[in-house]
Amino acid sequence: MSETELIQETEAAAPPPAVRERGFEGGLLTPESVTEIEGQVVLIKRMRLAVCRLTEAAHWRDFAGKPYLLSGGIHAIASTIGVEFAEPKVFREAGQDERGRFVNFRCEIHAEWRGRRLYDLGTASTRDPFFGEAKGRAIHFEAINIGSVEKKSITNAQQRVLNKITGLGGVTWELLDTIGIHRGAGGTTRFKGQEGRMATGAGEWTPEKERLWGLLLELNAAAADQAAAELFRLTDNPQKGYAGIRDPAQLSTNQIKWLLPRVEALWKQQFGELPEAKDPVAAAAPREAGQEG
Repeated sequence: MSETELIQETEAAAPPPAVRERGFEGGLLTPESVTEIEGQVVLIKRMRLAVCRLTEAAHWRDFAGKPYLLSGGIHAIASTIGVEFAEPKVFREAGQDERGRFVNFRCEIHAEWRGRRLYDLGTASTRDPFFGEAKGRAIHFEAINIGSVEKKSITNAQQRVLNKITGLGGVTWELLDTIGIHRGAGGTTRFKGQEGRMATGAGEWTPEKERLWGLLLELNAAAADQAAAELFRLTDNPQKGYAGIRDPAQLSTNQIKWLLPRVEALWKQQFGELPEAKDPVAAAAPREAGQEG
């Protein structure tokens, strides 16, 4: 059953039972506790859909094939349902290496909603794709608006903590289509060579690597540099003889078989139910080309 069919079915059903404080007896699952957990899954999906209905098409950007909620959407949701963001704490790191000068920002933030208080952090760098390096054109450091980079770190943090507190982390284009928000209506971000790799398989791109990269992007709020850093951390495993890798296209067959389940486990831990894997034939088909930006 697809996510859309499940939502349609559960919207017509009676409200599921609330989870009681203790759903286990003697450490064992009971039929009642399983029913209650299933009810919570239904409620989370319904809440996710309800929250998405507070947004508009312009609030969602197609970021490397995944829906990315922009600042306007974050504040539309937060102001409507009463999510309160604490004052962000932003830390700045400036440096220089063989590639030149850079500035990195890390933003820490708390959010409160309905008695829950959650924390997350966001990052942004002058080397992020949004600021030129991955767009296939040279941009001098002096031409980058540092204030925009700092603002992106705050938006990144707000989006991550909002995902946690409302269950938005698992939003797909299929779900958004059901409420009239279609892929690309709010703009598209593509990286140089991405469409060619996905359509032709150049660079040893596979459906499994595409899935891995998509999950890493969602785990890192669509920050490609941050997702690449996470991939490097996960693959830097001397015990298995693996060196750190930042480009998923360079993963070996053994590495992707070893790594994908671990990334899926991380995604499941943060967002819950995993999205369905794409059919390999469909995933290998040429995609609609999007503009870089």
